[in-house]
Amino acid sequence: MPRPRLARLTIYLLKETHSSPDLALTPATRQGGTPISVAGISIGDLYLQPLPSHVPSWARLFSDAALPRDFFPFVSGASAVFLVPAGGRLFALTFGQGRYLLEPGSWEERFGLLVTVNAIAPESLRSLDRKTLDESVRHTREQVSRRSTIAAFGLNPEQDLLRAVDGSPVDDTLGAKMTGMDALNVSAPVTLSTLAAMLERYLALFGSNAYQTHFSWIDHIAEVSDLTLKRTLDDALIARLGAGSHDRLWMAVPEVMEWDDVAGFRYGASKRPDLVPDLHLSQFFDYATGKEITMERLRSTPVICYSHSTDAERNKWNVLQCLYCEVDLGGVVYLLSGGKWYRVAQGFVDEVNAAFHRIPRSSVALPPCSENDELAYNTRVAATSGNRIALMDRKVVRVDAARDKVEFCDLYTNDRRLIHVKRYGASSVLSHLFAQGTVSGELLAEMKVFREKVNALLPASHALPVDSVVPRDYEIVFAIVSRSPRDLDLPFFSKVSLRVAVKRLEARGYRVFLNKVSVQ
Repeated sequence: MPRPRLARLTIYLLKETHSSPDLALTPATRQGGTPISVAGISIGDLYLQPLPSHVPSWARLFSDAALPRDFFPFVSGASAVFLVPAGGRLFALTFGQGRYLLEPGSWEERFGLLVTVNAIAPESLRSLDRKTLDESVRHTREQVSRRSTIAAFGLNPEQDLLRAVDGSPVDDTLGAKMTGMDALNVSAPVTLSTLAAMLERYLALFGSNAYQTHFSWIDHIAEVSDLTLKRTLDDALIARLGAGSHDRLWMAVPEVMEWDDVAGFRYGASKRPDLVPDLHLSQFFDYATGKEITMERLRSTPVICYSHSTDAERNKWNVLQCLYCEVDLGGVVYLLSGGKWYRVAQGFVDEVNAAFHRIPRSSVALPPCSENDELAYNTRVAATSGNRIALMDRKVVRVDAARDKVEFCDLYTNDRRLIHVKRYGASSVLSHLFAQGTVSGELLAEMKVFREKVNALLPASHALPVDSVVPRDYEIVFAIVSRSPRDLDLPFFSKVSLRVAVKRLEARGYRVFLNKVSVQ
């Protein structure tokens, strides 16, 4: 008997709390479902939304041409949702723009991803989508010319969120290929009569832990897309702000800044009578006194950075983008960073925190910071060190086209300590610091030309060996300027970036340290 033709399907698994059309579909779609049956056996209900006929959009290019009025034929289309019960759950198969007929937040997150990674052969990957949490959040889609393992994509399990993956199932009766994130996209050998049975197989894969053999790291971090959960987390944030709590809640500049051109910050859209030198939660509480704190207020209240050189606005964000929060909910850790919520596996949280606390604190004595920018602070530290410390801040080295602005460090001591200084900031700010230290350390160990160019910027008393260096003879110190009276702590994603940097540098043989610089 010939196998059925492959049907291209987009499948959502609806939440158990949304197991009826009234909850799963948008109000305009809920009426008019058509029962679908084969040989008297009910399969599901089809909700169809036809689109009005229209001239193709590309026809506008020819609007100035002398063409007959009815030259272009009218085209039409349709969107649909097919609700199919199977295995005690309700599935939604969408066609056309059918996903917009579903109520946002009505489907299970990561259904398609988990089905895919449980079904595919580890060596059958063709493409993947990932979001990298680094000094800048990057969204990328990568493809390889032939089926490969995850190693071919150079994925970093500690910083990359896997958003979708494309591969071939080990059992080809599940489909010729699969791609999945929230929805499962599959080319499957099904008919209406066999659809429910196939959906039951996908449901079993969704509940399987088989993926943990090859893809266990996908549970480390996941962006929250569920609207109900987002609202719950937003409520927890508002409750904490409303109580004036500082518990695992703080503010920070969300971008890398040139602090020598920062005059200060202000909250809200009023004129700038008084600027604050940095962002701090207590200042926002002062600003918000007498005001109701809501998510809408957090999204609409600007935080404005003014330029020292022009006296004009230099950067502008909203308050939510500058907030960092950690929430425990139902035994799961959730993090607010850059205005987005992330779910983090507790085991990964414990692992990263343990790695952070293992990093030794440097013995180098750095004075408190009273300056508003890093260059002024670094200049003072070097000038008052009795020639022990060389100033390297803003002295960049061009190695090649890809690395044309590499800072060796901010301060270099005569006992071979590379000190990188950064004011406390959000994850992206501190990740930039750790990336700078990693690139510099690797170039110092690898490239003679880099050492030669650095020596041209250093005083002779601090010159590097040109032919080769022994990394274990050097210390790399990340010094973070923080006004907090407590021990140094970092946003979770900064700790992840730091852990990656430490691993790379220690693999070279470097000794890596942290240092907290207090604010005077």
